[in-house]
Amino acid sequence: VIMPFGFFFLYAGVFAKGNPRTVQYLLGPVLALTVMGSFWGLSAALVMFREQGILRRFHVTPVTPGDMLASSIVANFVLTMPTVITECLFARFVFHVVNFGNLATAFLLIALGTMSFASLGLVVASVTNTMQETQVINQLIWLPLIFLSGATVPLIDLPRVVQRVGLFLPATYLVTELQDAIYCAAAPWNRDVLIAIASLVLWACLTFFLSAQIFRWEPEAKIPRRAKLLV
Repeated sequence: VIMPFGFFFLYAGVFAKGNPRTVQYLLGPVLALTVMGSFWGLSAALVMFREQGILRRFHVTPVTPGDMLASSIVANFVLTMPTVITECLFARFVFHVVNFGNLATAFLLIALGTMSFASLGLVVASVTNTMQETQVINQLIWLPLIFLSGATVPLIDLPRVVQRVGLFLPATYLVTELQDAIYCAAAPWNRDVLIAIASLVLWACLTFFLSAQIFRWEPEAKIPRRAKLLV
């Protein structure tokens, strides 16, 4: 809860200097950071559940790994949306932003982005064994996501090589198209928005499939070699 609002007031109050039009321009990257950061809590929670034996109790029920993972994604989405809505309310009533572009496009991208990065958190939770490992892996993933996607430094200001690397990150499409949706009112059927949607859907399906393949109920369970190769 603290980190997303910290980014919001840093961008809106310091970088944008409270200017409503600039706050509107930076709101896309801010919301993208909120969505991308959602995998932190999910990965940590599942690892904690496994360490404490809570997942072992679910294992004796008819719940399948797919059920467990899908419900975790839904819960993560429900917990992320109030933060996103509150940031928009702060932008409206604290920084006087009156135009939020195309809200339908923004909501669609936020929903798909939340599912995509939550699925990434499930992969991390399935690979790691302890909370300490989880925090290290999360840091190694988080830093490239925020620095190579244009969320912190505009993509056009980065070296050409870095820009090309960014094209392979779903975070890049989330940041740029959220900015287009809020600042330029891009419609859902806009070509660039459709590319971003395809990227996020592909990433969500891929990471959810991987997490289901390597999911472990017990802390002592070993990850099969085939699952490691898939990751």
